[in-house]
Amino acid sequence: MTDWQMHAANGQWNNIPFDDMSDEERSELLETLIAIVPIRIRGDGLEVFEDIIEPHEALDKETAEAASFLRFILDHNAFYGRKRENLFMSAVELAKHTLETELGIRYHGMGDTYLYQRPDGSLKQVRRSFGQAICHHVSTLGGFFSVPGEQFEITAETSEQEKNFIMDLMQDQFDWIDRYPWRNTKTLDSYRSSNYFKPNSAVDHAVAISHAEKTYQGSLQYAERPPADPKARKEADLQLLIDPWFVAELGFTIGYHFAALQKKPIEKDAIKKRKEVADANVNGQKGGLAHSMKAAERISVLNRRAKEDGGFALKSDKFEVSSPPHSGAGRARVFFMQDKDAVARAMDLAEAYDKDSDQRERLFWHRGEPLQTEWFVKWWEKFKIEQK
Repeated sequence: MTDWQMHAANGQWNNIPFDDMSDEERSELLETLIAIVPIRIRGDGLEVFEDIIEPHEALDKETAEAASFLRFILDHNAFYGRKRENLFMSAVELAKHTLETELGIRYHGMGDTYLYQRPDGSLKQVRRSFGQAICHHVSTLGGFFSVPGEQFEITAETSEQEKNFIMDLMQDQFDWIDRYPWRNTKTLDSYRSSNYFKPNSAVDHAVAISHAEKTYQGSLQYAERPPADPKARKEADLQLLIDPWFVAELGFTIGYHFAALQKKPIEKDAIKKRKEVADANVNGQKGGLAHSMKAAERISVLNRRAKEDGGFALKSDKFEVSSPPHSGAGRARVFFMQDKDAVARAMDLAEAYDKDSDQRERLFWHRGEPLQTEWFVKWWEKFKIEQK
């Protein structure tokens, strides 16, 4: 038995010289730990997964140390000897794949992917060179082919003649774009900035990731090659690009939308299941309230019938001395029917009450059958206590 095996057998996990072990020994150690450390089912409301317990979740010291040691191996990838998954690039690649599949385009970047909206509302991609030429032409004309009217401003000082001219020009733009929709070609980033995509959709998350990645790459370029002009380096917007807080916020933005985008394939099923659970809870509450009201009505009706019957409990004219004796007060003595006879009599009263009722409306029935004897036994015990 090797040294590490002796430490493992004694539960002395912290004494195992992991750095000095061979790959074969590490593999055997990993199998040993996985067999010892319990597994827990974890989840976030949409999906579940298996994971080893945390040390504080262990029921004894030995298991806690084993869990801590196994977590160390897995977290630092010491056994696998490979780099961690590049989550940043995974998010960027998933966003690119989503944009290409959802929009049916080839993604060239937020500022180099050119699209225009067809009459049916779908987006059509154009060649990059063509899109650049259209956008340059638009900027040269002062946004003539942009959204109609956005370059005009009507104020209180605008004359009626000017207003009519502007309205006519806007209508001409609408007609022009309807006839030639490609003239309104814009970059994917322009569609994002105008909130074109449905919030919380897969494309919405994808463009958010791609925009943040574009901004992040810009910050890296500025950090590597800052402007030579000292005044330019002092500009607030450029300083913001390399601010640690700003870069961290980009990372959080990418991570948030990456997690949301990963869950999109199961979102519909999860929402459907949540609705089913919510509806079941509402129906259960309604059913529970109706059941409680019906149970209370049974007891009330049977109590009334039993009192009217008069044979279940009889009070004598003689008083027995109450407890404690020195209190000087007395109470009437109650004589009850035999338990077996009382239960049988109560069942007869219940049957008589439901005799002329439809089966669905019978008070002393449950799920299509008469109440069991046990229910009447419990009722009788409670009835006797109330009558004393």
